Amino acid sequence: MAEELTRWAGVREPCHVLWTGHAVSAHLAAGREQDARRVADWVQECSSRLICHWPRISTTVARAQLADHDGDDVQAARHFERALALHAEVDLPLQRIEALIAYGRFLRRRGRPDEARPALAAAAGLAQAASEGIA
Repeated sequence: MAEELTRWAGVREPCHVLWTGHAVSAHLAAGREQDARRVADWVQECSSRLICHWPRISTTVARAQLADHDGDDVQAARHFERALALHAEVDLPLQRIEALIAYGRFLRRRGRPDEARPALAAAAGLAQAASEGIA
């Protein structure tokens, strides 16, 4: 639905489309791999000439999720690590928290809980800091 509304409204600026990572996750969870790849490809194509970091981060997390779905642990880890490195260049705490949680979940599912703990602890710390800033 979000994708249809975005297309209907003529929004081709991926910096205004913060739902793409959620769309990829939802499509994969629903067994709609082709739709997940289409969303990731769309964001990558739209953002190829932009200087803003968000679409690159979103695309990189999407590629990590797709590689994880495909069972390519090496590429998934590489994409997650790249997305987190890109996050260091921008102030998007909620999206960084989501990326850290996704990476931590990936590592735990692959039987690597010791490696997952720092990512999940960082996500918890950022969430705590964000909640204190809101209160």
